Order: sequence, then C-alpha cells, then structure tokens
Amino acid sequence: MKTTRATVIVSSLVLLVCAHPPIPEEQKKMIDDCKKETQFTEEMRLTDGLTRDKKCFAACLMKKYGVLHEDGTIDRSKLVENAEKVFPSGIPDKAKSALAECVEIVGHNDDACETAHLLVQCKRDQLAKLNIDPSFAL
Repeated sequence: MKTTRATVIVSSLVLLVCAHPPIPEEQKKMIDDCKKETQFTEEMRLTDGLTRDKKCFAACLMKKYGVLHEDGTIDRSKLVENAEKVFPSGIPDKAKSALAECVEIVGHNDDACETAHLLVQCKRDQLAKLNIDPSFAL
C-alpha cells in the first residue's frame, strides 16, 4: 500500500514537472523587470480582484514580448508567434483564428494597461470555447 501510494505521488510530480517546464532565464528576467517597472509584488498576484497594477504588469510583459506597442496597438503576428512557441507541433488553426479575432475585438486603446487586460480576457474566453488551454503565454 505504501509503495503504491509513493509510486502515485512520484508519478504525479513527474507529470506536473513535465506539464509545466521551468521558466527560461530570459523570461524570468522579463518578469523581474516588469515587477520592478510596475511595482508588482507576489502579494498582489495572490490577491483576488483585478487591479490596475495587475493590468499594467500584463501590459509590461506584452510589450517585452513585442505583442503590445507603446501606442496601445496589438501586433497580431507577434501574438501568434508567441503562441506558436507554446505549441511545439504548431498552433491549431482554430486558435490562430481566435487570437486574430481578439485583436479585432480589442482594437486600439490609448491605455496600454486596459488593452492588455482586454486581450487577456478575450484570449481566455475565445480559447476556452475551443477547449484549448488559455493559460499559454502572451
């Protein structure tokens, strides 16, 4: 019984590590830079509710990935390019269409923080409808 339970626990941990590989150093640096730029803290991340700080942190990351321009416009090709990195076998066409649709839905907003929030929200909604994990990167 103990051996079986230990095997299940170890197997679960292996699956967890494989399903969520470690964040590359370059991405860690972007995250750290955005935390500094926006004064975003771990405590803020863990709190409920959507705050301007959370929206601006997302905007900062999107800018670093090249998805969001300073003027609040979204770069559709960069959005798809970043999504393709998450799908080693290629991003499904239906996901590409959903992302392109989000660019149109969100449109242009002079407030980059609000644009980032609207894009994240749209991406989650559209991909969830397609049964695709919406948590993949920017």
